[in-house]
Amino acid sequence: STLSYQWRRNGTAIDGTTDAGAYTGFNTVNITINNVNGLDGNTYDVVITESSGTQSCPITSASANLSVNPDPLITAQPTDQQECSGDATTLTVTAAGVTLEYQWQIDNGGGFVDLTNSGIYSNVDQATLSISNSSGLDGSDYRVIITEKSGALDCSVISTSAAFTENDRPVGSNVEFDVCSNQGVLNYDLQANVNANGVISSSFSWQAAANPNVTNETTTTTSSSVINDNLVNTSATVQTVIYTVTPTSTASSC
Repeated sequence: STLSYQWRRNGTAIDGTTDAGAYTGFNTVNITINNVNGLDGNTYDVVITESSGTQSCPITSASANLSVNPDPLITAQPTDQQECSGDATTLTVTAAGVTLEYQWQIDNGGGFVDLTNSGIYSNVDQATLSISNSSGLDGSDYRVIITEKSGALDCSVISTSAAFTENDRPVGSNVEFDVCSNQGVLNYDLQANVNANGVISSSFSWQAAANPNVTNETTTTTSSSVINDNLVNTSATVQTVIYTVTPTSTASSC
């Protein structure tokens, strides 16, 4: 026998221009639809012709209906994040659909795995993932799988990945030292204090808590890397002046 095939959509023969060239194999046993967008509800059949005899004898197959289940549409991908060590943060995706489900994932170097609502993570099944503490997450990648549940089939898309960068905070140490009253400025180097815990170039704001028995302490917020008060004890007993110092990384503002 000599068989030829002609696939049809809604009763019209398919060729290379039908539906913007969405079809291949329309003259073979198997037709391939390379893009089903916009084709929901179409009906397909095939006309098979036997041409080995003196006359062509076509028959038409039963028709098949195509149902196209919707994909979610991501309209805003999650973006890379930089946070100061220990800070809380969120990752967000924006998607359009009817009944959407979300599953956030993390890759720490061994491939993406699902997150669960435990530890520092919450809302792992929502559009916005919440992370309560960013410590130890430097170099992690995050993405989200979004599934449209409204069709007969669950259709999923995967977002692009978002890289997480954790910026270190400068850390100082509490120190206590004795000085003589009115014996010159303290000249205490705050950057050296931070460097003892890891060199992070920093700016500083500081101030002293007021002590009524001490003069010359700076009780207003001051921005400098050196505490240079010349403290004077106006009493006959030892006095304490407490300074509060806030270091901030000049590179990351942490």
